[in-house]
Parts: sequence; C-alpha cells; structure tokens
Amino acid sequence: MVVKHLGVSLAPPQCGGIFGVETMGSIYPVNYLLHICTAHRLRSLIAAAQGSSACLEIGGGVGFLAYAALVMGIRRFSIIDLPISNVLQGYYLLRSQFSDRVRLYGEPAKEGDSSIDILPTTSIDELPARSFEIAINQDSFPEMGRAVAVNYLRQLPTLAKTFLSINQESQTRISDSFSQNWTHQLCAQNPSMRLMYRAPYWMRKGYVEELYAM
Repeated sequence: MVVKHLGVSLAPPQCGGIFGVETMGSIYPVNYLLHICTAHRLRSLIAAAQGSSACLEIGGGVGFLAYAALVMGIRRFSIIDLPISNVLQGYYLLRSQFSDRVRLYGEPAKEGDSSIDILPTTSIDELPARSFEIAINQDSFPEMGRAVAVNYLRQLPTLAKTFLSINQESQTRISDSFSQNWTHQLCAQNPSMRLMYRAPYWMRKGYVEELYAM
C-alpha cells in the first residue's frame, strides 16, 4: 500500500555494511524509513510551492535522504557536511542508480538541472544565492556547536526560500561547557525567518517538525 501510494520503489541501495530489516529481497535500515517520510514531505512542500525542484541538506548522514528524495522525483539535491561524512555519502550514492548524477567537490558541474552535489562545510559560501527551493536539517542542529548552527541559519535565507527542521528538543547538558541547541530558539532569533508551522513529529517521540519562510 505504501509503495502504491508513493509511486516509487522503497528499496535502498544494497551496499556497504547495511543493517536493518530484511524483507522482499532487500535490507531496510530502520532510519531509512524515517528518511522516506521526510523525502515525501519535501516533495509535497515543493509541489505546493510550485517552485524549483532543488533541495539543500545541512548534515546528510550517509545519504539516505538524498537517495529517497531523488527516487521521489526531486531533481537537484545538494549536501553540505563534514568531509569525512562526504566520503560516506559519495560511496553510498555512487553505488546507487543515480551514480551518473553525483558530483563530488572539485568536479565540474553536471549539464542540465539534475545533479547530486556532495560538498564540504566550507563550500557553503560558494553556492549561488536563492538557488534552492527548500533547505532541510534533521538530527544535527542540536548537536552542533552553537556558533556553527547560528552561522548556518544566518546563511540559509540567502540560499533557499524555505527551511524545514526535524529535530529533537531535549537540550541535554553534555558537559559543563556544552548543552544541546534548541533549533526553534535559534530560528526565532533570526529576523529573516518566519515560522509557518510547528508540530510534533509523529515518527519519533521528542522530535518537532517546523517550516520557516525566508
């Protein structure tokens, strides 16, 4: 029923040390199922806005969301992350059906409007202004250093029209010098961001989904 509703095959690339639930001849990592939900949300928001099919992700994990979003028809997807994570993302996406669309940092731009750009954190300053319909962050702003998260949020309004956040809000104290960020608070302090909706993220307890216009 889910496959029929979404209109796509849900099976992720079967590569690397993949671990999860095996069914119908494929292994499904549990968190990949969460990324399918996020990709569906991104597709719905882009369709509602009737904007360009271009998404920017801050912190891309191993590339699960990028892959799911591409399967669902998003044409251009860019990941900004730490270089060591870029290595994992490159490996995963180059082993997928979209390998011919992957552009690693330093490679020439792909022809047309269909590309998967895997970029280090320092390259965010090189991205063209307002070149994305939507930016997405999940599972990472709370864990970043506060200055790093604030800097990303300062730059996002120059790059995208909207920002989707799916993050936990425990604000856990990690050490005497560091407590986890509250993404909602950081966004509220940015005058370029306007909250459009805020709701519990029903897939994970303690998580909140928010959308901001920029």
